[in-house]
Amino acid sequence: MQKAIEVFSGCGGLSSGLELAGFRILSAVEIDSTASATYRLNHPNVDLINRDVRTVKASYFLKKHNLKRGELDLLAGCSPCQGFSKLRRDINADNDPRNQLVFEYLRLVRGLLPKTIMMENVPGLINTERGQKIFEPVIKELGKLGYYVDYHIIDTANYGIPQFRKRFVLLGSRYKLHPITLPNKTHENPTKIKQGDNLKAWITVRDAFNGLPILQNGEEYPNLSLHRCSKNGSLNLQRIQAIPHNGGSRSSLPNELVLKCHRKYPNGYRDVYGRMSLDRPSPTLTSGCTNITRGRFIHPEEDRGISLLEAALLQTFNPNYKFKGNFGQISLQIGNAVPVQLGHIMGDQLVQCLHKINKNIAKK
Repeated sequence: MQKAIEVFSGCGGLSSGLELAGFRILSAVEIDSTASATYRLNHPNVDLINRDVRTVKASYFLKKHNLKRGELDLLAGCSPCQGFSKLRRDINADNDPRNQLVFEYLRLVRGLLPKTIMMENVPGLINTERGQKIFEPVIKELGKLGYYVDYHIIDTANYGIPQFRKRFVLLGSRYKLHPITLPNKTHENPTKIKQGDNLKAWITVRDAFNGLPILQNGEEYPNLSLHRCSKNGSLNLQRIQAIPHNGGSRSSLPNELVLKCHRKYPNGYRDVYGRMSLDRPSPTLTSGCTNITRGRFIHPEEDRGISLLEAALLQTFNPNYKFKGNFGQISLQIGNAVPVQLGHIMGDQLVQCLHKINKNIAKK
């Protein structure tokens, strides 16, 4: 079994996927105490460090797991991405201290020298000016350390995840004879699939929500603790009821229900107060993924926001995955997570590469 360490682990989405691919997670680092509690609940055998990654040294991992530099199979890291987000238009985004956390991942790569690496982040890390200022020195340093990397912006809907979610993903190998590339997409818009493409149709919201009980506004379903949704006030409930089912938007609202800010900026943030479409992947889930005022997060057919369970399923968590925290804290954890299926697919690619690497090492 391949051995991995993950930093910025959140509630455990990536770790769950890597475990499905066959990795044993030795240690994980997460600063948020609530996300750490969720991680610990679901991954009790992992050495979880609930601290700022800047206080964790590579030597700790080497000593803790009786490893020598260069022996670890994988170091995975998904540093906080808010500073690189295109949604950030304020001047402080350039000075967001979280931007520098990518260099903490690089510091640990330098100290551990793992056989393979994985990074995941928002596309802004490579397609915004502030992101490029960070990414360019990182990629140069990885080259100096001997890593051969492949990176792209991918859409998770093209990898069997019922959600449009564009992400930057980087995979790297320290072995020239065994470089690694990102896996080819497995799914596509069904209207664009041609004979011989060997691609499956997108997984949809309908697929993800199949079999779930109906909920009313603010209700929690018995025996399904995560299947609960926020309670919208009477005015927002009227708005929800006025929005057409299966993909409708706030453009259908009668004038008396349109917010003043939306009258002033009718073309801004068009997805807020929008319904998901049943037969397409969902929009990108965010930290406010159960709040109808934060995006297209109204249930396709029922007059309510999506439930915590529905959000978790769109992120491909196992329906039995347990979460700690209050409603808002759980929404935040789910929205910020790496989809489990993305971790699984990238993990499979890494495992294939590591089999070749370790086979050659064993020969020597």
